[in-house]
Amino acid sequence: MTDAFATRAAQWDAHPVRAAIGQAFYAQVLEATASHLAGALEGKTVLDFGCGTGTLGLRLAQEHAARVIFADASAAMLDVLRGKLAGLDLPDAQIFEGGINALPLADASADLAVSLMALHHIEDAEGALRGLRNAL
Repeated sequence: MTDAFATRAAQWDAHPVRAAIGQAFYAQVLEATASHLAGALEGKTVLDFGCGTGTLGLRLAQEHAARVIFADASAAMLDVLRGKLAGLDLPDAQIFEGGINALPLADASADLAVSLMALHHIEDAEGALRGLRNAL
């Protein structure tokens, strides 16, 4: 499979529209967790599916002490993420490359799943959502 993001990964985070969308989604995640997880992400496992360069998951890990499982089909995006992680102290962070149903995730391995700007890239979105449900 061709990595459609290989040429764009290094500059991905610099795009202002993506940054604004990411910030708005981050706020929505916090609002939703406030009502469904009693507002506490600390110690919870978050599956960041289609994580790209990891911007959302990194914020949840750094600002809310969540354990994050990063998953993406793009090796180039994950390389950018690995570069970011190299300078951080997040020993519980895990990175997986591949589609949700190909990941070595046990059922009920995550407390929360997030996906920002990824599902429209997936041919079998219904299957991906089933995989996310199983991971929860």
